[in-house]
Amino acid sequence: MDKVSSDLTNYVFRCLDKKDKVELDVREVAAMYTTDVIANAAYGLDAKTLENSGESEFRRVGRQLYTFDRWSGLGRFLQALRPELARLIGYKRFDDDSSNFIRANVSNAMKERAKSGVRRNDLIDILLELKKMDIIGFDGNVISDDVLYA
Repeated sequence: MDKVSSDLTNYVFRCLDKKDKVELDVREVAAMYTTDVIANAAYGLDAKTLENSGESEFRRVGRQLYTFDRWSGLGRFLQALRPELARLIGYKRFDDDSSNFIRANVSNAMKERAKSGVRRNDLIDILLELKKMDIIGFDGNVISDDVLYA
């Protein structure tokens, strides 16, 4: 978090260097900061959202995941109350593009961490430990990597 806080300070100073007066969308700046903290603390990844002024894949996917419109509202409502109806109409909480992005990044982080042996006491370390345990799911099979990514 210290590094990301430093990135936040640098982002604000870069904005100030450009003009005498600066308007910042505090909600977007907070979202960029949060994206970088979550990517770093949970996944051990440097999303560089603040460094790239919000132009990162992590931020793009974050925007997609939290877009709310009538369709997503209806889908979430049905998913909470009648999941079978949500499936029937083809509603998915996360679109394929976002799911594939998260899956690929978590998979790569797990492979790199397993290869390097570095421990950060984060989500990736927990997932690696769970993977070693060969946990049996409700279907009687060892849980898949997709279940871990979810």
